[in-house]
Amino acid sequence: MPEFPHYLAGKPTLLLDIARKGAIENYIDAMWPEMIVLNEVFPCPSWRLVKRMEDRGVRVFHLAGVAGKITPPLPHGYEAAIPCCAARPVEGDYDVRIIPVGADHA
Repeated sequence: MPEFPHYLAGKPTLLLDIARKGAIENYIDAMWPEMIVLNEVFPCPSWRLVKRMEDRGVRVFHLAGVAGKITPPLPHGYEAAIPCCAARPVEGDYDVRIIPVGADHA
C-alpha cells in the first residue's frame, strides 16, 4: 500500500490529485480525516471512490475548470464548468470552478 510521509499523519493536509485517472484509489486506505483532496484529473473520481474517501472522513473537491457551459454535458464534477484542458486563454476576469463532490452534493 502506498504511504504518505509519516510526519503528515493526522495533520491537516491538502492532497492535490493530478495523477492519471484512478490513481487516487491506491491511496485511500492511507488517508486520514484531516485530509482534503483537491482533484484535477479528468474525469472526477467515481462516486464509489468519493464515498470511500468520505468514509475515512476525507473531504473531496474537484477543480473543474473555468465557469462556462459545454455541450454535451460532462460527467459529475463539471457542473457549469469547462475543463482546464479545454479552456482557452481569455482577456479579463474569469471564475475558476472548484466543486465539492461528496455525497452531500450528489
